[in-house]
Amino acid sequence: MDRKPIPHERRSEERKAVNIHFLVRIGSIFKARGVIKDMNRQGMALKCPQLFKPRLSIGVQNFIGNPLKISIPSRGLTVDGRIAWVNLKNGEGAISVTNTSDKGRWSEMYDQEA
Repeated sequence: MDRKPIPHERRSEERKAVNIHFLVRIGSIFKARGVIKDMNRQGMALKCPQLFKPRLSIGVQNFIGNPLKISIPSRGLTVDGRIAWVNLKNGEGAISVTNTSDKGRWSEMYDQEA
């Protein structure tokens, strides 16, 4: 896979472009699939139009700062984070990672994607 640097990097650690599928579940009513677009050890950008889409009653401000838990079945990993930003028009958002189910697997996943 051709890895292109993320333009205008302003983070303490460079993000790596990836293509890893994830699942998200909110309660028993909402389930969705998405793709991790890029990541570093502190966060990741997500593409999930089912989750990050315009709704009449929910605006961008209702997403920011809220917790989100995603599952990465291919890696046997669960990641907890807080939503850092969303782009409802493109169905994208990002989380800052607060915890993982396995720190070793998390580091391994990041290192393998190098």
